[in-house]
Amino acid sequence: VGGTILGFCSAALPQLCQPFMRKITGGDFQAIGHFNMFGYALSGLLGNFFKKHVDDTTENIKFPKALSFFKDFLMGFAFVMLILFYIAAIAAGKPAVMKISGGVDWLVFPLVQALTCTAGISVLMTGVRMFLAEITAAFNAFAEKFIPGSRPALDVPTIFPFAPTAVLVGFLSSYAAGLIGVGIMIAFHFDMVIIPAAHICFFSGGTAAIFGNSTGGWRGAVFGSFIVGLLLVFLPVLLYPAISSMGVSTAMFPNVDYNVVGSLLNSILGLFH
Repeated sequence: VGGTILGFCSAALPQLCQPFMRKITGGDFQAIGHFNMFGYALSGLLGNFFKKHVDDTTENIKFPKALSFFKDFLMGFAFVMLILFYIAAIAAGKPAVMKISGGVDWLVFPLVQALTCTAGISVLMTGVRMFLAEITAAFNAFAEKFIPGSRPALDVPTIFPFAPTAVLVGFLSSYAAGLIGVGIMIAFHFDMVIIPAAHICFFSGGTAAIFGNSTGGWRGAVFGSFIVGLLLVFLPVLLYPAISSMGVSTAMFPNVDYNVVGSLLNSILGLFH
């Protein structure tokens, strides 16, 4: 039953995003398949609040020459992660950093970690693109035979080239929202504190910004990805009791769809428990 529900969601939820995908890609030749579809569709809807600024997109942002490297979102990601790692290292202090640095100088260690993280993201994106290229070819052969006119729902990196600056904007905005969420949880003494994962904010926040950008320009990108960033840290709180009852207490799924569908299932199944 669980597998059937997952399969249904995999096929049905991309429909929520397809109206925005047409705006982003300029056509109807592909869908998006990633378990943050509720979040992406919400970001596209929120972007409509700024629809009169739809032409003022993230891709028209004029960076000073000194910051022109932000046009390459991987370089921008490396720069942001460098800042975050140094903040964390300085806050932790030299003794704490040296315990985990493996002998690397405590001020060099954050640099190595930031570049390693960026290299990992680059490898991941390259692998995803290669994987998707093979899946798309196999899907097209299957679709032509059995489901004429169908489209593949592909992972999020396939739309990054349509608005690469929006990816970086979304990463920054969603991560900032996640940190604000952490502050709120601490201030209100939540039973647990959900810490935003940088790679989730990069992929999910960046994609949300592309959707918001398609309907509301850079303002929609910032607002939409910020709201999605809040969802990434607050929605897991709702599902945490169900996951912890299965014996998992140190980690949570941040993806919006997992938490929305999972919370609904948990409530329904609780009636028959």
